[in-house]
Amino acid sequence: MDDSPPPEHYTREPWWVVLVAAAVASLLPVWQYDEAQRANTTNLSLPVLMAAFALAGAVAGTLLVIRSHFRSPYLAGCALVAGMVVAALMVSVLSARW
Repeated sequence: MDDSPPPEHYTREPWWVVLVAAAVASLLPVWQYDEAQRANTTNLSLPVLMAAFALAGAVAGTLLVIRSHFRSPYLAGCALVAGMVVAALMVSVLSARW
């Protein structure tokens, strides 16, 4: 059995972080949807956009929870970077002109 102390990042995030991330991310398209409809540049409905962002938020939240279960600092860092890439993609898609 490994008696060494856990790494500094080893905090075990709770599972409900995934649900919170999905709920918050699903609300992001609401802020830009009115502008997109006025410009008539999107063919996607608001529920479709909200579902897509909720899925991306759930992926980012899952990566955060998975990261907290890795004992290897390298794997935890890889999961953190992957989560940041997903979050950055969500922000860039949302801030881009529709």
